[in-house]
Amino acid sequence: MSLLKTSLSSVIWTHLKITRNYCRLIRIRRLIRMTMPLCMWNYRDWFRSRKIPHVFSIRSSKDTIYGVRFQTHQDTDGDYAVLSESPESSEYRTVLSYGDDRIFFRDLSPFSVMNEIGRLNTVISAWEEDLKRIVLTHGSLSDLLDAGGSVFNCPVVVSFCDQILAVSSSYKTQAQDQWKRYTDLSLADLIQIMPADSPAYTLYSSSNPVLINSPVYKGKQVLVSNMTTAHGKPIRVTAFANEFPFSPGSLHFMRHLTNAIHLYMDNQEKLYGARHVDPNSFFISCMSSHKADEAEALQVLHRLGWHRNNKYTVFKIALKHPSNTLLIDKLYQTLASVPSSVRIRSAQAVNLVCNTSFIEIDVLCSQILKYVSSRLFIVSQSNISADFLSLPQLFLQAEETFSHAVRSGVSFLSFSEIMSEYILQRIHEHTCVEAIIHPAVSLLLNEDRQNDTQYAVSLYEWLRLGCNYNAAAKKLKLHRNTLVSRLERISVMTGLDLQDPKTQESLILSFLISGISNNN
Repeated sequence: MSLLKTSLSSVIWTHLKITRNYCRLIRIRRLIRMTMPLCMWNYRDWFRSRKIPHVFSIRSSKDTIYGVRFQTHQDTDGDYAVLSESPESSEYRTVLSYGDDRIFFRDLSPFSVMNEIGRLNTVISAWEEDLKRIVLTHGSLSDLLDAGGSVFNCPVVVSFCDQILAVSSSYKTQAQDQWKRYTDLSLADLIQIMPADSPAYTLYSSSNPVLINSPVYKGKQVLVSNMTTAHGKPIRVTAFANEFPFSPGSLHFMRHLTNAIHLYMDNQEKLYGARHVDPNSFFISCMSSHKADEAEALQVLHRLGWHRNNKYTVFKIALKHPSNTLLIDKLYQTLASVPSSVRIRSAQAVNLVCNTSFIEIDVLCSQILKYVSSRLFIVSQSNISADFLSLPQLFLQAEETFSHAVRSGVSFLSFSEIMSEYILQRIHEHTCVEAIIHPAVSLLLNEDRQNDTQYAVSLYEWLRLGCNYNAAAKKLKLHRNTLVSRLERISVMTGLDLQDPKTQESLILSFLISGISNNN
């Protein structure tokens, strides 16, 4: 009888134990469905930060894990990592696996590991909710950085070129010290540390988070991610490794943080952009739309202390081998010393809007050229205008001049040097250009194409050289009498009096518009 009681007690106790574990399993399973996909590196980083002994073998960094489940026969979800007991022959007690990746635990049971994963899920869920709340309630950038303190436990800086927009308050001193290392570098020092053709520059321009052992920060491990706001401002997010080195899992959290910051910046620009016109945003709008809103222009003039009828010019400074790099940011910082100017940071260059009413143009050019190396940079300058609303045209002139300088291989070029060529090119590209070319010029050009004659060139050179027979014959390498005879034939063919000044004027303009000077 006592044996029967003992057996029944054992069975009941075993049943209760199984039921308790099953209930515990059900309770924990509610915690393991992640609110956002993770990778195995995220779990490994969590165990490391919690100082939980483990070993790992992880090859993949894909963030495709939506949760963790215990190993059971009916579970076949491919987007879940599997937590199971190791075989008795193994020296480890528990293993977390996903594909070919493994994390092994020597002393922890599966339930203990699952509890830790539940804590991670709670922290990440709270982080996501905090990010959404701060963005929707228009909190501060620092709040966004501080919200992820338990997930992204390191100094983070959000910057626009040489200006810090926000730092994580928990690591404010560390973040500012690291940032000071970069801002204290001169342009020449940065070029020496990282030559202009360094492939590392492309890493600093990536819109996806990139992990770098940065020579700029004395070899410190940094995470860098870039974005461009709706108003065209390039924003960089930089995180510095702190107690633990970064892992591929850190890239995933950095991407999530960057997306939240991007959304926050866009919301702020929509909220305050209509009330306060930022000069930088106004100039970027002028560059992209080729228009200037008069009401916004007046607000910008008021903020800058300028007047509409001052004299303005635009410079464009960019690398000879363009790329969106750290060097452009340093150039932007360096050009802060140029007086009576506003800097505009575009994707691959720095544009300067200069008020030349307060400084001589020669002094201004020498100041700019003093800061930039002709070996690495190209500088182009627009015309000078006495109307602030003509800025869109000045930006366009600086851009066209820059393209011409690249083709010509020069380091400095002003629009005044290519103005006549630019005007003729634009006229020549017009769809109705044939309507303003003298019919005689079209006739001569067709005759030359069909019969391989030199009528058009001969007439053009004679007109260009002031109707001087000797100079034109020398230029064309002809005898003077041959040229005279050829011009007489042209007069007969076209029915024109070539000695008439008005005819000469219309012919030379038609030749220039037709592009014969470029062909020669």
